[in-house]
Amino acid sequence: GAAAAYVVDTGSGRILASAPTAAAADGPMTVDPSAQKIAYVAAAGNVAVMTIASGEAQTIATIGKDTTQLAWSRDGALLFTGDRDGAIHVWDETHGYRDLVAAPAVDSVRANTLPGQPPQGAVRDLAMSQDGQRIAVIRQDMAPVDIYDVADGRLLTVLTPPWSTLKVPAKVSFAADDAIVTAWAVHPLALGKPRFVTVHQLPRTFDKALAAATARLAALDEVWSAAAPK
Repeated sequence: GAAAAYVVDTGSGRILASAPTAAAADGPMTVDPSAQKIAYVAAAGNVAVMTIASGEAQTIATIGKDTTQLAWSRDGALLFTGDRDGAIHVWDETHGYRDLVAAPAVDSVRANTLPGQPPQGAVRDLAMSQDGQRIAVIRQDMAPVDIYDVADGRLLTVLTPPWSTLKVPAKVSFAADDAIVTAWAVHPLALGKPRFVTVHQLPRTFDKALAAATARLAALDEVWSAAAPK
């Protein structure tokens, strides 16, 4: 049958709104936080944004077949797309569709030898911070979780695996206080069954990062001196 988008009241299970879509089978799809717009990859190979109330759809990019992930900003003003080559793009109604983060390893992206897995380097998960200033990215067969500045696409930091035997990030999200919560699996085929969760509380500004580093150095100075342990 034809694909459709539904807005459902989670308390009662009642359908609040629905609209038919031309979404591709098994393609990414996401509803904005206000439940007024839906973004999806269409069967025709483009990325579209549809207003649920009217059913009107707007094509925002024609590279939909390469899009693996979609994510809205917290206020619904920005739509982020992740590609098979690891690149990140952003769209809004004022500035249109534009590049945010270039593919990090475009020359090394290759087909995956594991069954049912996307190409190595493909964007597999996107998560927005609560303050809307950072975006976390997980890429296929890449151990770190990359954190970027939403304003200019700068790489702010990377979160490395907690153990050498547990180095496959399965899912990432931001908590209410913007701590970064990451679930880790033991193998790419076991992403649905992560074994451990880490929580990173990162400074939000350079001044806070500098203050935290200064405090750590001061604590070390209480124990060690240039001559010998105190």
